[in-house]
Amino acid sequence: MIRCKWFGSVALLVACFASWGACSAHGALINVVSSYVAVEAYNYGAGTFYDSEVDIQTDLDRTNTIEAIAGASRSTTTLDWRGDDEFAVLNFDMDHVRAPAYGSLAQTYENSLQFTATEITTYALSGLYRLTSGDRRIYSDVYLFNHTMGLVLFEDYNYSDTTANTANEQFVLGTAGDGDLGNYTVGSLTGTLQAGHTYGLYFHNYIGAYPAVSTGTATADGFVRLEIGDVPTNQGVVPEPASLTIFGVGSLCFALAAYRRRKQQLPA
Repeated sequence: MIRCKWFGSVALLVACFASWGACSAHGALINVVSSYVAVEAYNYGAGTFYDSEVDIQTDLDRTNTIEAIAGASRSTTTLDWRGDDEFAVLNFDMDHVRAPAYGSLAQTYENSLQFTATEITTYALSGLYRLTSGDRRIYSDVYLFNHTMGLVLFEDYNYSDTTANTANEQFVLGTAGDGDLGNYTVGSLTGTLQAGHTYGLYFHNYIGAYPAVSTGTATADGFVRLEIGDVPTNQGVVPEPASLTIFGVGSLCFALAAYRRRKQQLPA
């Protein structure tokens, strides 16, 4: 019984050190160097003319919503970032409303999301921006850049306005020719990131009352999502099997020791 107690104690200590070592030895798959996400709303009608809000945090495992409201124009974006030593997900959900007065707009842009890959891994980009009501101009530009090598890994640029039929217009990231008046697609939505290289993800999405006054408001929504590494379906962190085994053995030994102690304390 004494041996089992000692074994259980040692197992628990080993488990604690193993768990600490796993956390210390494995950092994040990416290190976010900088980020500048802005939402802006312009209203050239009655009421507030301009409003904006920014998010410049660089921490993974966070959710934050920023919003700008100016009269009938509104821009809302939710950042949902997740990551550990095996994966990272950077997701941006956008919701825009613009006033009808000429020049009014609602927009979101990421101006300088830069990150460094800590090991060779894969990436996958996806996104969508669409008019859900109204018309006039809709614009989207998304690109991923390797700053270390000076290379564009992917870019998708599209815009349409009232000279074309923009009702229900939508731009699916990676689909060539979406924009009626301007479109440009190059590179791949998927690929490989090199260890030690610094990358930049940039995007700009807006709806505006251009080139003429609109008869009503317009609304749009969309998202930009960058997945890096082996992203689990639930985006959760699974404990390492070795740590679970050590904890299991230690717990079993403690339980056996407690059972024997209780048995010895029972009257004969």
